Amino acid sequence: MQGPEMDPYQTEQDPFSRKPAPVTDLSAFEDPLPDIGGSDDETIRKMNRRTSPVGRIMGVVLVAGAVGLGYYAYENSASYETRNVVLDQAGQLEGEARLAALRNAYQTSKHEDVKERALLNLGFFKDTQSVPLMIEALDQDGIVRRAAARALAHIGSPAADAAKPKLLSVLPLTDARDKAQVVWALAVLKEQAAVPDILAEFSRVTCKTSKASTSLRASTPRSSSTSWAPRRSPVTSC
Repeated sequence: MQGPEMDPYQTEQDPFSRKPAPVTDLSAFEDPLPDIGGSDDETIRKMNRRTSPVGRIMGVVLVAGAVGLGYYAYENSASYETRNVVLDQAGQLEGEARLAALRNAYQTSKHEDVKERALLNLGFFKDTQSVPLMIEALDQDGIVRRAAARALAHIGSPAADAAKPKLLSVLPLTDARDKAQVVWALAVLKEQAAVPDILAEFSRVTCKTSKASTSLRASTPRSSSTSWAPRRSPVTSC
């Protein structure tokens, strides 16, 4: 005969008759994701409850930064694609209207290649009213400075003589590419203070041309009966 401890019908041994322990931690029943079927207000409350103020601020900053960066990229792309429209429009005009449009293109454009084209066209048309713009453009290195120097050389003396002091002041700041155009403008304007720089630049270019010519002739095949030796440049020794 079974004892009470072996009786499966005893209440103490029945697992279905046990009362569950009281629950004190309600977080176990919270949905870790927003309730799709709930209302918008309830979803927002759940998100706010799980996000710290610093986290919310950082999220807003990141979203705003991404939107701003995308808009900036779009604006730059659109501006670059249409940058030459103002020059095309100027080309449809004549006389003073064309020159005014070119001056406006230089002043308003953010793109260096547009500024370069505007300056070169103003120099080609010998627009003396643009000399102050060209003097100002000499402060910008690269293609803008080179274009300004070339334009001033096109206009020539005496109309462009006002640019001599600026050309002399930027000359020590120029690299090899800019220097050639600045020196050429000073030579055209007959600036006596730039004579040493003009001679040095002329000698450099002459040596470069002479070496290139010598190298070309030396690489040309000749018959064995022909004697030949490269000649030195009569202007300067390189």
